[in-house]
Amino acid sequence: HLLWATANQMPAIWDMAHHQYMGWLHLASLREGRPLADLSSISSYYPPLYYLQEATVLAVTGPTRFLAWLTNLPGLFLLSFFTYRIALLNCRPVSAAGAGVVVLLLPLVAWVSRETLLDPTLAGWVALALFLVLKSRFLELRGWTLLFGLVVAAGMLTKWTFVVFLIVPVLYSFLRTREREKVLRNLFDATLVALPFILWWYLPNVGSLWQRFKLTGLAAVWEQDPGLASLWGWIYYPRSLSSYYLFFLLSAALAWALLRVLHRPVASTDSFLLWTALGGILLLTALKAKDPRYVMPLASPMVIILIRGFDTLKRRQWVPGIVLIAFFQFIAVSFSVSPFSGKLA
Repeated sequence: HLLWATANQMPAIWDMAHHQYMGWLHLASLREGRPLADLSSISSYYPPLYYLQEATVLAVTGPTRFLAWLTNLPGLFLLSFFTYRIALLNCRPVSAAGAGVVVLLLPLVAWVSRETLLDPTLAGWVALALFLVLKSRFLELRGWTLLFGLVVAAGMLTKWTFVVFLIVPVLYSFLRTREREKVLRNLFDATLVALPFILWWYLPNVGSLWQRFKLTGLAAVWEQDPGLASLWGWIYYPRSLSSYYLFFLLSAALAWALLRVLHRPVASTDSFLLWTALGGILLLTALKAKDPRYVMPLASPMVIILIRGFDTLKRRQWVPGIVLIAFFQFIAVSFSVSPFSGKLA
């Protein structure tokens, strides 16, 4: 990443430039001593947490070509570490460590982590939230569930699509438990923890946000994003995961791993991850606006399922082989050293 950022001469454009501009505005607000007063007014479409991270980096380093990477570093750590921690629940430690590495080497994760975009940080918060659901024994343990509430607040203050990836995990936890009253009480308390932070930004901006959502829906139609009436709309995100995250070899490996996991008695963690991935894909598919990076929070459960399938084999060289393939793909898309012409997938 450092080599790429050093060699890169392309200035930020489009969304990346907008996010950097918002970071500079929050930095100005910090220097003027008005960070809390301006928190809900600087941006009325995207929540402020990512911009505060940018402002912190800018306050320490000043203008730097490493702004994107340094801002995304906490989110990438969360994504990698909690992918590892979730994988560790059912995999050997070496295999779990491989999952934590592979998720960072996926081509689109690698590319977006070098730009000032919200998705890597959002993916990190989702990975942490999924880990806390599992750590809380599917929301039965009150302390871990309250911490889950704080993470929900952080995720929602990063991007509003955070909730899309938590609906199915929370519903799964409620349906599988025999102590539903306790889970509901814990969720209520977690909501009380999260809501003041969330409403601080969302309440003043709800009107503007709703108008922008409608404009985004119209833009999706204008850009001809495939809808539910089209087969391409239904397979958009499975295709994106294959073409932008895995490429051919790892797509084939994931298909095999999925069959392997489903063929064996399915552990509760595996079932949780499978439903999380499926639910996230279906809910994203229902939204009009589509982009391959929107599905990035599902990179973590996808990689864990991939590694889990091969971890069940007696031969241990399969997981290092997957890491090696992911590394070569990472190098290929980073420095254009691929032997293939055009797209790799």
